[in-house]
Order: sequence, then structure tokens, then C-alpha cells
Amino acid sequence: MRRIFLLLLVLCPFAAQAQNGGSVLSRFGIGELDNLAGARQRGMGYTGAAVGSSYEIHATNPAAWTFLSNLRLQASGSYEYESSSKGAALSYGSFAFKSLDFAIPFEESIRTRLSAGLHQLSGIGYELNAHGSEGGKTYTSSYSGSGGLAFASIGLAVRPLPWLNIGAAARWYFGTAEHEMVVDFDDADYFTTTQRRSTSHGGGGYVLGAVLTGPDGLAVSASVATSAELDASRDLHFQYATHDSTVRGADGIQDIPVRYQYGLSYELDSRLLIAADVAIQDWTGARVFGIVQPALTTGYRISAGAEWKTGSASSQGMLRASLLRFGVAHQKLSVLLDGVAQSETYGTVGFGFPVWAESRADLSLEAGVRGASSNLLGSRLMVRFSFSISVGENWFTRREAD
Repeated sequence: MRRIFLLLLVLCPFAAQAQNGGSVLSRFGIGELDNLAGARQRGMGYTGAAVGSSYEIHATNPAAWTFLSNLRLQASGSYEYESSSKGAALSYGSFAFKSLDFAIPFEESIRTRLSAGLHQLSGIGYELNAHGSEGGKTYTSSYSGSGGLAFASIGLAVRPLPWLNIGAAARWYFGTAEHEMVVDFDDADYFTTTQRRSTSHGGGGYVLGAVLTGPDGLAVSASVATSAELDASRDLHFQYATHDSTVRGADGIQDIPVRYQYGLSYELDSRLLIAADVAIQDWTGARVFGIVQPALTTGYRISAGAEWKTGSASSQGMLRASLLRFGVAHQKLSVLLDGVAQSETYGTVGFGFPVWAESRADLSLEAGVRGASSNLLGSRLMVRFSFSISVGENWFTRREAD
């Protein structure tokens, strides 16, 4: 157990820094938004907001923490590949650590749980090239971006009534977005010029949630991540043939709009669970240094999924505790490309299994299509592979006296 804690503490800074995106869409807004889901939820088509778990620490609904059975330490990561029908130059593959979470059970009569975590909120990682001429001299313009935003959170969940679970968490958003433009002339008599814009962000917000459990395995949930106004500071760096210069001190506001998520789940029997989720976030009025970006729009996701226990009550070992998952989802992204809304539709599969003692691992695979053949980038094949590992210990679990 000690080795696992050391490993996850080593991964902690990577979770904050590995904010590389990859898609050209990450050029807009604060970058390409993460869905804030672990491999279990991803395997079920990004459902699970209303699904209580004894080991999974939810990022979007703190009320679900009351179902945690013991102390948990959880980490997750994802590899994404996208291939455009317009050519190999628009394809990419990237890996990022997504989250690191910690949860402690404090009290059992009302299932009090404290949780803290670090999550990637958005990633920026693109590179574009364009060719042109000026005064008969040809040049290449290169545009690239890196960085993104993350948030640290801490919150509490309780179960005041047998059917009511509520939770709340505070978030601190932070991160730096880097955008660079390089103009390189083919003629050696003309020097390369580089301009880089670096924007740092910081600010707070909250997430509130509830899960209501009904008869016969039915559960519903709702959560809201409040809007946030981040303090943003922008520096401009200019690099010329003869000298470099930096313009510092431009300050402004970066808006993160309110995000809603609703969930429904139903246990058909002791081995089969079905779920459906809806999430929505409207970016149309979001300001960047006081200016509303026309390339941003309302994004939403509609999804459905299922989880099946592979073993029966008579099964033994790993088979009894393993889970298979399936799901489908349709998502409208919050970015307009050439005035056209971007969307993606995909199917998912997942597998969950015990690792040792109270620890579990989850794997998921997503495959789908993003965009359309008529768009600037064309239709794109999208594949994601994700993993989560949740380490559990009974340090704070009370044992009955003999």
C-alpha cells in the first residue's frame, strides 16, 4: 500500500501539467473540454451520475461519494487518437493523466465522506501551417498551442435520509494557455519572426449535487457546476532577428459558464444495471478579456449505457467481481468550426475487475466519428482508451467488537 501511495503522489504533478490536447478544436476558448469521467463512466457511454459506487470517486456529482465504502485513492488517464479524412497531416495521438482523487469516510450513520482531487478541465495541443507571399517573397506561417486548465477540489457528502444523498465541493481553477505564431520566409535574406501569447488563469467555483434512491433499484441525480469568473493575465512575447521584447500586465476576465448534468439509473436485477445521462453547458456568452467569442456555442451530451456482472452468486474469484460495460453517446461540442457546430457520436465498451484486496481497475475503449465530410476538417475517426485505478483501505472503517 505504501508503494501505491508513493506512485500516485509522483503522478500528481503530471495530472496538473499533462494538459496536452491534440485536436485543432483546442485552439478555441480555453481548449478542448474534458468530460470529467473515469474509465467506469466512459465504458458506460459517459453515464453513471446516478450510479452509486463503493469505489469510484465521481468528479461531477459529489453526492455520489456517500456510496464509497472505505478510504480511496484514485488515478485515471486516457490516450486519444483522431484521424481526419482530409489527410494524415490532421491526425494526432496524445496521452494525458486526467485526475487524482482522495476520499475519506468520516462517519457512518449519515455516511459522511470527505474528498479532494485534481482534474484536467481542458487541453490545448495543436499545430497548423499555412503558406503565403508578401512582395513576391513566399513564407510559411505556423500556429501552435499548448497548456490548458485544471482544477483542484475539496468537498463533503452526507446522507441525511436513507433515500437522499447530497454533496458540495469547492473548486480552484488554474492553468496557462500558450498560443504561438511563427512566420518563416523561404528567402534567407528575410528573418523568422515569432509571436507568443501566454495567458495565466486563476479563480474559484463550486459544484453541488444530489442523488435520490427509490424503490426497486431506481435512482435519479442532478448536479450543477456554478459559473466562474477567472482572473486572467496575458503576456505577449515578440522575437525578431535583432531583439526580443515582452509586453506584460494585460489583465481581464475568462468566463467558465454553468454546467448541468442529470442522470437516471435502474437495476433490473442483481446483475444488470442500465443508466442514462444528459449534460449541458452554454458557452455563447462566455467572455475572454471582455469579448464574447463567436466560435463558441452551447455544448451538450446525451448518453445511455449498461453494466453487467459477469459472475453469479455461485461464481468464485475474479469472475464474480468483474463487470462488463457498454454504452452509446452523442455529443455536440462547444466549438463552431467555419460556422458549423461540431459533434461526435460514438460507442463504448468497458471492463472492471479487482486487482488486490479492496483495489480495483477499470478499462474503457471508445470509437466514433467527429465532424462531417462537408466541414473544413472533414469527418474524423476518433478512438480513446482510458484507465482508472482505485486503491482502497479500511483504515477508517469501524469494526464491530467481538
